[in-house]
Amino acid sequence: MVVGALSNFTLILFIKKFVPNSFSTFSLYITYLSIIISFGLVGFDQIMLRLSKIENGKIILSKDIFISILISGIIAPVLISYYFNLKYEALSFGLLVLSGFSINSMILAYNTLRLNKSFFKSQLFHNGYKVIFLLVFGLLYFFTIIKVDYVVLIATSILCFFGITAIFNLLQNINISQEKTSSLFNYFLSFSINMALLTLLSYGERILIANELGEEVFGNYFYYSTVFIFPLTLLQYYVGFKELVFFKEGVDKKLLHSKLIKIFIGGCLLVAVVVLTIKIDHGYFLTINIKNNLILVVLLSSLGIIKLVYGLLSALMGAKAKYHDIYLINIFTFILLSILIPILFSIGVTVNLVVLGLVIIFIARSAFIYLKYA
Repeated sequence: MVVGALSNFTLILFIKKFVPNSFSTFSLYITYLSIIISFGLVGFDQIMLRLSKIENGKIILSKDIFISILISGIIAPVLISYYFNLKYEALSFGLLVLSGFSINSMILAYNTLRLNKSFFKSQLFHNGYKVIFLLVFGLLYFFTIIKVDYVVLIATSILCFFGITAIFNLLQNINISQEKTSSLFNYFLSFSINMALLTLLSYGERILIANELGEEVFGNYFYYSTVFIFPLTLLQYYVGFKELVFFKEGVDKKLLHSKLIKIFIGGCLLVAVVVLTIKIDHGYFLTINIKNNLILVVLLSSLGIIKLVYGLLSALMGAKAKYHDIYLINIFTFILLSILIPILFSIGVTVNLVVLGLVIIFIARSAFIYLKYA
């Protein structure tokens, strides 16, 4: 997990520093991959975690869930790829689709292995490709000229290798039962809407900033959010993937409080490390100006810590929530968005206001989950 986080973090900084002309397109490609990771299976990966059974080391999926995963895993990447190709011509539709299919296969393998508590192997599918990305792109830079299309092609090839390996893993670890899943449609609606909202909250602001403020502002925002949020977000994923399995076994309120405090303190310390690193670097590798962007830095750091805490509470919800509970938090979030978005556009869209809106939303969702399940 740590190696993958550092690799992805370093790769983005590397491209920004040494291949700045490609940074905006590369950022959009990374954004595409992030959206697929979040919504490429339209919530059925969460349904798999919630409704699957474990017998003799095998993950048992009902036939209707399995078929739904296949259908969503094909349709979603095609539609999302079409949108990105339509908006950003530098990104090839075919390469995006292949990348999307591969990511979906890797997500399924990742979830299958984490349910079996094979945490190390699951992280190979979740983060292994990031290490390979960094190594390959580093070699390309030192031995040839990096072109955007070439980079995307290499990245897609790497993802396809991991995707094929993931498919073989799935064939070995999943059994299909003939049972029908009761209330599958209700689970689909609740989880798909919930994941769509989370995807919107996690990555929608990038599209909003790019469309309203321009690609140059988007590139700057992506870079700052990478430096101040991305390390915390990766830690959030680790917390969520590990704790969900234990929450399925029960919830100890005292232990939950202890974990929340530790995660909050850990997040603050990580932010301090990032700031200290920027100070020590003094502009040599990192093009960050904290003084001129102090409000943005504070907001991004706050958002990262809040999302880290939310990662633990989200794992609790994923393990314990019924579909009608997820409806409630979705309705609550829609109401909050319907209030904040008109205010944002009436005041005028700025990067700081967009981030502040996200801070408010994630605090509200965290409070909702805690009051409901803790």
